[in-house]
Amino acid sequence: MEPQYTWARIGKHDATESPCLDWYVQMQGDPHIIDIMGAPIQGREEFKGCAKRWIEEGTTLCISGELKRYTEGSPASNYRNKDPELNDNVIDNYFHLFTHHQEVTRGKPIIVNTIPRSWRKYSWLIQEDGNIIREDQAFRRSIDDPGSQLYLSGPVGDPDAHDIEDTDLKMFLDYYGIYPEQLIKIRESCKGARYHTYLIDMISFLYQMKMDTSEFHKMFSSDYRKVTASSDEKSILSFEDTTDNAGYVFFSPNKSSVDQIYREFELAISLEDNEVKADIRNHLMEHRIDRWTDFDANDTDDAFTILMMIHAFKGLVTSDDGYTIPYSDTQMTSEEGIILDSLEIIMKPWFSQLE
Repeated sequence: MEPQYTWARIGKHDATESPCLDWYVQMQGDPHIIDIMGAPIQGREEFKGCAKRWIEEGTTLCISGELKRYTEGSPASNYRNKDPELNDNVIDNYFHLFTHHQEVTRGKPIIVNTIPRSWRKYSWLIQEDGNIIREDQAFRRSIDDPGSQLYLSGPVGDPDAHDIEDTDLKMFLDYYGIYPEQLIKIRESCKGARYHTYLIDMISFLYQMKMDTSEFHKMFSSDYRKVTASSDEKSILSFEDTTDNAGYVFFSPNKSSVDQIYREFELAISLEDNEVKADIRNHLMEHRIDRWTDFDANDTDDAFTILMMIHAFKGLVTSDDGYTIPYSDTQMTSEEGIILDSLEIIMKPWFSQLE
């Protein structure tokens, strides 16, 4: 798969794209999100132009990547690049983004909508034959942790004992014509991770959906950090502890929220319509989202995340005459159809590579 860094504008919220003036006016009243889901390698001036045009007083900035201090090792992949020149570009873009967002919004908190690797319950291995194995990372950590009950209870057997072939994920992908034959090609996007993926962009989007709900303060906690760049040969972006008048306010997920999000992930990829799919539809309808994506640059998470959004409009429901059909065939509104159409347009170049 060909790597692609690009902006994905969900919904038609440009005046030139909107189906009518009423739609455009309505959309301009909806809350706006800038969602950075990949290292922003875009040219500095072009990136600044996007920030200047799009960030407004009420814009919420969402970023994906653990906030590491300099002493805690390499930054999350979305905060760096292997190429030194592009790495400097990424860091400069983040500095501009944070500074401009804070100036325009008068200090609105920044949302970190992802979780550290050490909290992630599963990883998924796409095998050579295109089958998908869900590996239980939480179980592996438990048997290696001297303080865990599993470790204290004695030998627990093979670390692979709780791994399964993920039939739920397989059915979700099958629904869109992504079979083992296609996954053999897709898996090369994960080659650098030995063909594993955490599907973390999908998890991150589910966290983003909590930000305007009553659950937000149960699932997130705030932290003051100063953003710095080291003077190493290859500069490192870090997020250092600071006082409330010397940095930015970041909201990051609480560890206690992890089990709930993974349960909601299972519902989001289910074939049937459900409350999580309804929440995804509502979130997309109620927000204007400009999302920086890195399709297939390091993994396949971005494509699968957009597919999960599409899936929220395709869940199976029972019609009045007793037939099981997709939500989009019976209950979808014209406004929802505009959102779905924009998502499918975003995915067209990706699907074309599978033909």
